[in-house]
Amino acid sequence: KGEDYYAEYSLNILNLENSDITVVDNMDGYQVYSYRWSNTGSQIFYFKALSLLRTPQKFIDDNINQVNLHFARIYKSGSKISVLLQTNPKTDILLEDVAAKDNSISFINENNILVSKYDPYSAVFLVNLNMWRNSDKKYAQKIRFNQDFDTEFPNLIENDLYFVSLLYLKNRTVSALQVSRVSLELGAGESQDITPEKIVMDSDDSSDFETEEEFSESEYYEDSDESEIPTEVETQKSETDGKITELEGKISVFNIELSKLDNQISSEKINIEKIENDVKSLNQKSNDLSDKKNSYLEKINQLRTEQTSKLQTDKLVSSKQSELNKLVNDRLRIQNEVLQLENTILTERNSLNQLEDKYNSNRTEISLLNNVINNLMIEQTKTLETENKLVSFQTQLKQLQSKNDNIQSEISNLSQQLATDKNSLIALEMQIIEKNTGKKNLLTSIDILKADKILSMQKDKDSQIKVRETQLAESRQKMADFEAEINNLNNIIDSENKSIGDLRDKITKSNDEKIALLGKINDLKIKKSESAKEVIVKQEEVKISAVNETKSDEDEYEEEDEYEEEDEYGEDDNIDEDIFEEVKTSTRRR
Repeated sequence: KGEDYYAEYSLNILNLENSDITVVDNMDGYQVYSYRWSNTGSQIFYFKALSLLRTPQKFIDDNINQVNLHFARIYKSGSKISVLLQTNPKTDILLEDVAAKDNSISFINENNILVSKYDPYSAVFLVNLNMWRNSDKKYAQKIRFNQDFDTEFPNLIENDLYFVSLLYLKNRTVSALQVSRVSLELGAGESQDITPEKIVMDSDDSSDFETEEEFSESEYYEDSDESEIPTEVETQKSETDGKITELEGKISVFNIELSKLDNQISSEKINIEKIENDVKSLNQKSNDLSDKKNSYLEKINQLRTEQTSKLQTDKLVSSKQSELNKLVNDRLRIQNEVLQLENTILTERNSLNQLEDKYNSNRTEISLLNNVINNLMIEQTKTLETENKLVSFQTQLKQLQSKNDNIQSEISNLSQQLATDKNSLIALEMQIIEKNTGKKNLLTSIDILKADKILSMQKDKDSQIKVRETQLAESRQKMADFEAEINNLNNIIDSENKSIGDLRDKITKSNDEKIALLGKINDLKIKKSESAKEVIVKQEEVKISAVNETKSDEDEYEEEDEYEEEDEYGEDDNIDEDIFEEVKTSTRRR
């Protein structure tokens, strides 16, 4: 910002797998503010300073920011990390005017947190994120303590809430750690978001090896059986062969069922792969929608920059208004000068009136003196006695004439001064008339310019406001639509995750059933091997008893028995091999 004490920075995520950097948000402030990850790492909460255009001036004077709480969701698909800033239809601010300090957030679960907030001092608030998304509900609730003064740094451990508060001890404040026994009653949306976990079944193939060993051992005993068998042994062997055939029939049925289960498992795996592909496509769509949302947020930032330019135009308007105020002040100053000139004209007129009054009074005195002189001359003609008086009167007359001459000179001087004053007065009146006409012309031109300017600025402002309002309405509508689509996609993803979990449960059940069937098959094979061993023991006993008989009978009997034994047991051997080959292939397939 061109100042040493004001910082510009951004909150980033570095992916160490491919060294990609994902920008969460760009910020600034008088200092760098802290952030906090959620317990699962799927959300990041960070403190962001309010822009300087909306910061109160008293904060700017003290180099202090007003800080709000924001948060974003972090998605990772493969090696790609995407960030989605969380908003509701009204704002992107989770909580206003928070205490921007480290460890001022405590997590109850993924949807409920404890935050320190100014109200008007530091207090602990319980915030429900799901209710915040529906901004018409009350989602932040203040936690009440016995001493509600500066409670910070909440930390919930089971039912004990630890926090720091200020205490007054001996007329001084002390920070103290306190613990309170609490029982939190969470409102709607307190359920924690559970991420789906893949269940991996580790199969033990030891049973396969056991079946192979048993098969080889039984095959060895059957191949090595070349002794003589009497008729009683043959009947016992036929009975055991019947049992073995029954068991082998059951084994074949079990193998068919196992093959069916394998087919079902393979089909379920195919369905799981399809669902996972659908989930990946939905994640891709959600990432694309988040990118579109970020683009719309950038457009909103552009609109905000345009709003700043509008504020600059408002500043220009204020400067023009100040110039108009200066012109109005000049007009008032000219009016004051005109009033002063009018006052001087009035004073000069008063002085002229006073001189005219003096002139009139002197003329009346002269007329009186003339009358006196005339009376005296009449009296002089009447009597001679009054000659002395006449002389005296003449002297008085001379004196009066001298006075009259002085008065006449004064009157001439006053008349000359009056003429000059009249000329100056006429000149001043002409100047006043000219200034009045100039003033009127200036006032008319100022009024015309002011009216034109106000009209043009008003028209420009109205047009700009209408355009920006339409743009803002369109962008808000688009944002609402995208958020609705994102919510729908999230609901679809949740339903798909539930169906995947159900399918995995079915697969685990089928695996358990398959393992049980394999155990039964192994038991049947063990029984079969035991019965084969008993038959071999009986054949050896028959051999020992037949040694005492004649060699000729023994040779004939042995030749016949060999052929009969090959006819009887050859087919059984082939059946056993096929059955065990099926068991082998089924276990290997698993």
